[in-house]
Amino acid sequence: MSTKLVTRPSPNFVDSLIGSISGLYLAIISFAAIYCYVGFNQYEQNLTATKLVAIDKLLALRAITVERNLHPLVRAAQLRDLPRFFVDASAEIFNELAADVEAEDKQAIDGKKIELPPSKFTRELLPRSSIMRDVPMRMAVSGSCDALITQLSPGREFQFATFFIAGGVYNVKSEDVQLASFLRCEPGPSGEFKVFVFHLDDDQYAFAVPRSLDREFFGRPIPDGFKNFLFNELQQTVSLLPAPMDQYVHFIDEYVFLHGKAIDYLILSYANTQLGKRIPPDRINDAVQQLYEQKAQDASYFGISAPGILLVRLGPLVYFVLSFELWRRVRRLPAGKLSSDKYWFAFESRDIIGRAYAYLYACAPLLIGTLIYALFAISQGLGLIVFDRAITIEGLLALNFPRAPGSGWLTTDHFAIAVAAFIPIHFLILTLTVTKLVSVVAANIRQK
Repeated sequence: MSTKLVTRPSPNFVDSLIGSISGLYLAIISFAAIYCYVGFNQYEQNLTATKLVAIDKLLALRAITVERNLHPLVRAAQLRDLPRFFVDASAEIFNELAADVEAEDKQAIDGKKIELPPSKFTRELLPRSSIMRDVPMRMAVSGSCDALITQLSPGREFQFATFFIAGGVYNVKSEDVQLASFLRCEPGPSGEFKVFVFHLDDDQYAFAVPRSLDREFFGRPIPDGFKNFLFNELQQTVSLLPAPMDQYVHFIDEYVFLHGKAIDYLILSYANTQLGKRIPPDRINDAVQQLYEQKAQDASYFGISAPGILLVRLGPLVYFVLSFELWRRVRRLPAGKLSSDKYWFAFESRDIIGRAYAYLYACAPLLIGTLIYALFAISQGLGLIVFDRAITIEGLLALNFPRAPGSGWLTTDHFAIAVAAFIPIHFLILTLTVTKLVSVVAANIRQK
């Protein structure tokens, strides 16, 4: 008859293992607290940056209207300018270049001359259009942007109303309306920004702006509540644009009307709120300058001078290393009841509160991992585009799914995509760790 020997771990081994796990838990909780602090601060900075991009757009409207004389760099637009301002035109000229290269290669092989149709993007003038250069866009990479401004052809009359700051009902002929097109002046899938400029009878201006810009300052419209007047004839304006520009102009958002005085108010109101000052309307440019100076002051975190965005981006990698080390130690915990004369063991509980704490203690690695990845996605503005709608974590919480072009990921950040690739491995490790800890909790809960 054989006897099976059961070896029990020595008390010193259990003591050292529990002590090392407790120390690692303390490091993980401290790291999670710091990461939450930095992550939420980065999220607030992102909100500020998004708001400043919106301010940029409002300032651009002032630049092409009331401050037009301050930006004399204006020239007549040419057909070859279209690829700079419209994605479809850019793709078409790229295809033309690719066809040229293919024809040259084929000619080199066959020895036959191949005639290609001439490009439509020539030096020929684009009717009723001009280019305004160096329009201020401080949040853009270059700090400025060009605008293609095109006057609509006559034959139509637009009726609309403005409610905010300056109220009124207006009838504007189409020849008094301009389409201002910007490209690569802001973050986003394409960076396109288009706005309509309506010249009013009293030498004032009204603007039809995308609803997304409207939401930056007014939030989501309340059902059956106050909302700005919609530009319902948006698609009909395409036929009033000169050819071939009309085939490249697309609108993926609703447009609403704002009076020029409302533009000034929104800029100054946001500046006064952020700066905590009362700046008069005649110093609006000074207020804007102070806004950008405030944004340029990067704060450090706990004496760490690295930018917050770097700390947030590296956070998941750091937690992956900590999680892997925790799993290595937890899996060595022996099965059955544990006892230690040197360390207090969080799993040795008999009351309801103690048991709840023990299970929370066991599930903490997985909960912290979920929190870190959620903060990472929120602070980086990550999401998916599904059915032409941008799906983000904050959008899920607020039930807000704005329209977005294309499909797929909402980011082209390769680092963020790489982080997303190892999330399944990380959560597998966290799940194995939590499963082991839960089994230890169940084995060590004291009975009454």
